[in-house]
Amino acid sequence: SKLNCEVLEDKLAFEVRWAVAGDSIVVQLVGKL
Repeated sequence: SKLNCEVLEDKLAFEVRWAVAGDSIVVQLVGKL
C-alpha cells in the first residue's frame, strides 16, 4: 500500500497520513501535543 503524508502545521508538527489498502482508505491524524 502507498503511504502519503502531509504536514498541515509545521509549528505544531501536525500531520495527516493516508493510505489506500484495497477498497478502503485509512487516514491518520498525527500531532505532537
